Order: sequence, then C-alpha cells, then structure tokens
Amino acid sequence: MKIDFYMPVKVISGKDCVLSHRECFRLGDSCIIVTGQSSAIKSGALDDVIEVLEDLKTRWPKMEYFV
Repeated sequence: MKIDFYMPVKVISGKDCVLSHRECFRLGDSCIIVTGQSSAIKSGALDDVIEVLEDLKTRWPKMEYFV
C-alpha cells in the first residue's frame, strides 16, 4: 500500500497564542479537536480553542473522550 500525505503546518506558541491568533482557526465550517489526556484542559488551552471556535461559529463533536 502506498500513502502520500501532505500537511503544511504553522506552529504558534506563547501565552494566549490561541486567543491572539483567531484568524488561524478560520478554516472551515467544522473540525475535530484532538488532545492528550489532560494537559490541554489543565493549561486552559482547550477552553481558549473552544472560545475561538464558538466565536467563529465552527462546529465540532462535543464529547468527553474518544477511545
């Protein structure tokens, strides 16, 4: 089996990086959020992402976790 995969990436970091780069989240009507077990919640990053997605009216599946 042959798989070709192209994924351009822009990495942004720093305090409040999600909230200060809202334009980077304007990519479509829906998305899926993938995180580790707890660091995104503990750091507040997940709350920031959800705030931006809600402001942009972007849909995502609301679930506690995926197994």
